[in-house]
Amino acid sequence: MKYHNRKVECDGIIFDSIKEKNYYCELKILRMAGEVIDFERQVTFELQPKFRHSGKTERAIKYIADFV
Repeated sequence: MKYHNRKVECDGIIFDSIKEKNYYCELKILRMAGEVIDFERQVTFELQPKFRHSGKTERAIKYIADFV
């Protein structure tokens, strides 16, 4: 559990924090109002691919965005 957050559920989705769940609910309202076309959850971006350096394989660096 990161930063003492508690997992919460909304629409059958488990969120890592209340703040993340609240933002999800806000995005749903904005989508219904036509201000947001669509959004995705937990999208992974590879910031740097894995590579070999001095005979050692370095892991890829990834970022997981809560919402896109």
